[in-house]
Amino acid sequence: MTHLRDRMSASAQPRPARVALNTAPWVYLAQEAVLFLALSYVLLLGGTFNGLVLYRLNVTTTVVLAAAGALYLAWHWLGRRPFPGTVLDRPLLALLAAYALSTVFSADPRRSVGALLLLALYVLLYYLVVDLLRAGWPAALFIKVLVLVSGFIVSAGLWELLRWYGGWLAIAGPGEWAPAATLRVRAFLGHPNFVAAYFTLLAPLGLTSALRARGRVSRVVLGVWTVLAMVLVFFTSSRAGWLGCVVSLAALAALLSIEARPQLRTAWRWLRQRPRLMALIGVAVLVLGAVGAVVLARQLQHPSHGGRLDIWRVAWEMLARRPLVGNGPFTFGTEYIRAYSVPPILLLAHAHSYPLNTLAETGLLGGGALALAVWAFGRTAKRRWEAADRAQRLLLAGPLAALAGTAVNSLLDTPQSFPAMAVITAVLVALLTAEAGGSAQTRPPRVWHKALLTAGWLLVVGALAWSLRAYAPFSRGALAGSLGHWAAAAPDLDTATQIDPAVAHYWFQAGYVHGQLALADNGALEDPAELNRALAAYERGVTLEPAFATNWANLGLLRWAGGDQAGALAALQTAADRAPQQPAFRLTLGRMHEAVGRSEAAAADYKSALAVAPAWAESYFFRATPLRQRVVEDMGLAGGPALEPASGWAALDAGDFALARERFQRAAGINTPEPYLGLGLSYFGEGRLTEAELALRMAQFAVDTPGLVSVRIAFALGRVHVAQGQPVLALADYRRALDTLWGTTSFGVGTLGSSQYAWYVFNRESVAPDLLPGIDFIVYTDDLVLSLVEMGDLNREQGQDQAATAVYCLVAAGVPDAEAVHARLEGRVCP
Repeated sequence: MTHLRDRMSASAQPRPARVALNTAPWVYLAQEAVLFLALSYVLLLGGTFNGLVLYRLNVTTTVVLAAAGALYLAWHWLGRRPFPGTVLDRPLLALLAAYALSTVFSADPRRSVGALLLLALYVLLYYLVVDLLRAGWPAALFIKVLVLVSGFIVSAGLWELLRWYGGWLAIAGPGEWAPAATLRVRAFLGHPNFVAAYFTLLAPLGLTSALRARGRVSRVVLGVWTVLAMVLVFFTSSRAGWLGCVVSLAALAALLSIEARPQLRTAWRWLRQRPRLMALIGVAVLVLGAVGAVVLARQLQHPSHGGRLDIWRVAWEMLARRPLVGNGPFTFGTEYIRAYSVPPILLLAHAHSYPLNTLAETGLLGGGALALAVWAFGRTAKRRWEAADRAQRLLLAGPLAALAGTAVNSLLDTPQSFPAMAVITAVLVALLTAEAGGSAQTRPPRVWHKALLTAGWLLVVGALAWSLRAYAPFSRGALAGSLGHWAAAAPDLDTATQIDPAVAHYWFQAGYVHGQLALADNGALEDPAELNRALAAYERGVTLEPAFATNWANLGLLRWAGGDQAGALAALQTAADRAPQQPAFRLTLGRMHEAVGRSEAAAADYKSALAVAPAWAESYFFRATPLRQRVVEDMGLAGGPALEPASGWAALDAGDFALARERFQRAAGINTPEPYLGLGLSYFGEGRLTEAELALRMAQFAVDTPGLVSVRIAFALGRVHVAQGQPVLALADYRRALDTLWGTTSFGVGTLGSSQYAWYVFNRESVAPDLLPGIDFIVYTDDLVLSLVEMGDLNREQGQDQAATAVYCLVAAGVPDAEAVHARLEGRVCP
């Protein structure tokens, strides 16, 4: 590899000199500054998922695009530059046409228009880069800036990794090197799959930049950058990303080896003459392979991993229903919701396969246009490589390998849904096709092409600006609603529905806020006028987008409050059927059936809910009426959910702490917080407080996302800290648990703020909570009530009477038969 670098560097020496003679240094520096600022904004802000969703970043991006487009068009027309055509002109036009046709016949045309605009924007950026390259902007400069800007992503990922591992060492000590959990690095980009795909594109660029670098320091820095990027790819635990990265590096090695064949033959002959060294290398490879396989298998055990077949099945069904034009761009999320119990299952907005996602959403027309574009690009890239000299090949090898890896990654994922990835891909494709259409001096002018280019920029920027007219008041309303300022939120959300009435999400959010104004905390009607507004908004919303169960559940509550019992039961039945794994909807339906005297239907609903959430049997709700008590008894849940006799929990329940500890120790493993929780409780029962705290902190470390298990861990840690005489730490633990309980949405405990439905299906902000008052989501089970009472008592012991009263009142409101709380509230007034 050193010989290859030296030969290519030697061949490349005259080229920079010629550039230096023709280009003033300040011009190069200006180009570098422009690219650095533009790509920094794309990679760190505008091109992130936050940039796709958040209103303020949407505004900034629209302003940036308007300014950049105006400058480009002025330069293009005043400079009388020809249209920057390439061999991809027809395939890209065909792809845009297929997207446009699919948008016309889409299941949700308004959402599909947004996807069409994004595709058009990426195509426009592609032509912009082509035009800049033909105007003399160095191709190497684009690669240099991409690698340079990515240094921030590498630093963020490395800091995340080191902080995570440092946290483990702080818990377990230096002797326990293997953490109790695996990490999926997000590295500022928001999702591990995006991080893996990102460095699949950038790693080959870093390696070729190191080979092309003149100074030793630059080579070392770029080499270290590439190694760190590979480390981060590993810790993303993205299987598609791993495969894509391996392919990109293998493709790069294959491309570079073409130029290094003589050196490789010489090296092979030299090695064959030293059999002992060959054997030593073979052993080293086997050892490293075995170690790598163990580490890889460990990293694969992250709980977020799932299969692809269930996701792909949804896409195939979409294609089968509408094979020619598909279901419409950006509509996969809705079909996934129809197919699975969302909530509480994680909502997926794409098919985890870019070709399959394209077929599902745009049909055979879109898939065919995509295949045509890939074929045209492949032919062009091959010709470009064959015509290049050695120095040019070293420059082209990075983008070629990067796109090869991304193509493989895209078979199992959809990195193109991340705007920054699409922009980088457009840049790399432009680097490989810019010269294929002829130079700026030889191509004949095409006025109608130039007019089309201009119209494209004006249309994209104009459409983005128009959509912000409705998004501005909506964003204000969503923020006010998240803060609980319902009256302030309602007018802004209503304004958004009037400006852009085709967005279902705007209607749902307006309906939710009016519903909060209409209903009391217990779901009783307070304001009939607000109820009518809420009902009208929800009814309009479900006609536009009828898939999401939570919307039907809220609509059912509103109908119930308005006296429409039949409509309420129908809506709750729809919610329960569409999200059978969310027991709150079935429980609410059962309560309504019980209220209208349909005891058998109510009992069936309660049993269905308890089959999913048996722990809910130990709650006030199931003690409130004789019917519910009988259901609990019939299901054998009167003493709580049945415990496996050989489990640690059964031994813990029986008070045999030593046996429980042994069983939990055997069950403890990677990413398993529950056994560590049981182990901590066992140690606590034995009075071994130090070991209990250590086990519980390990359990906390092993939790992937907040939920009920994290609540129970925090409460258990609070008890340990109380026993250790550390009330301040204990109160912090209790408060953490209570905050997680308060953060309950239809997706479960601790999910407040994620807003999956709004972000993934509509790319829009959202009011944080999503359940109207009256949905029977049981949060305070009896064991958690006891912990909350302990929290209130500790507050009182620490002289924090107001905080203690707040906790007692919270429990009393949710659990009216909690006698211990009512005794503590004597002489106190709840707000």
